[in-house]
Amino acid sequence: MRIRVAGKTIIIKFKKGMRNTGDHWLASKTGRNYRIPVGEVWLNAGLLNDKKRLRLVLAHERYELNLMLRKKLPYPKAHRLATRYEKKLARASRIN
Repeated sequence: MRIRVAGKTIIIKFKKGMRNTGDHWLASKTGRNYRIPVGEVWLNAGLLNDKKRLRLVLAHERYELNLMLRKKLPYPKAHRLATRYEKKLARASRIN
């Protein structure tokens, strides 16, 4: 899957066995760390079974990347703001 953010194409890859994600790393259930290449976002493959949650996570990632690429925010701050945005979307989707 590919998305466009701030004029850049970002590749979304779905990986099995993910437990935690960070700025440039992924921890698997076995505890091994993997470096995520620039221009890629790795998501848990289990999201493919939950379309509502997948939409929220993709909105989070798009918002976060936009803040980092356009506003030059560091990852921790962009992540905090994207998490707030995601929660706001989740609350709004429950109303409809």
